[in-house]
Amino acid sequence: MFLAKIVANEYSEQPPTWETLSFPTNPLTPGPRPRENGGLVPATTGYGRNYLLYFFVDRRDSASEENEQTPQWSDTWTFQLLSSDVEFKATTTMDEAIKLAKAKDQIRSRVGADTGDSSWAKVELQSPGDIQERQGKGHPGPRSHFGYCQAADGRSVIIWGGLDAKGKQHGDGWVIQLE
Repeated sequence: MFLAKIVANEYSEQPPTWETLSFPTNPLTPGPRPRENGGLVPATTGYGRNYLLYFFVDRRDSASEENEQTPQWSDTWTFQLLSSDVEFKATTTMDEAIKLAKAKDQIRSRVGADTGDSSWAKVELQSPGDIQERQGKGHPGPRSHFGYCQAADGRSVIIWGGLDAKGKQHGDGWVIQLE
């Protein structure tokens, strides 16, 4: 599995180029393992920081081919993209007007520190306190073949339905909000 990204330096005279990035194959390197039937959607935590959110899915390995049930992962990963450029437009909120992530990344790159661009990080899903109080499930659990989309705020992903590892259909809906 591969990801491709555009490599561009805004201070360079050279045109942007494409770069192919492989998924990590070393178990000690952070990143998702090979998988199928999951979700991949752009998301932001605000202030100009951009990610691809990669979640749930069927495992794809030799052990899963021998098993009747499809093993699944319930983990969620982010892949950090380049931070947003400053936009000169009329805004009503501070996070739309100032792209702090871009300024932070430029400072880090000037002093030789890692900006985190093109890196994977595992997401820790936490249930809101009111869900735990109502005796409901706090997590959708492992599933695949579900519907999903990015919410209008860009910080949330909506998940609907899907199949669990035993092939049981679920008709519930979930909202995952990034902070």
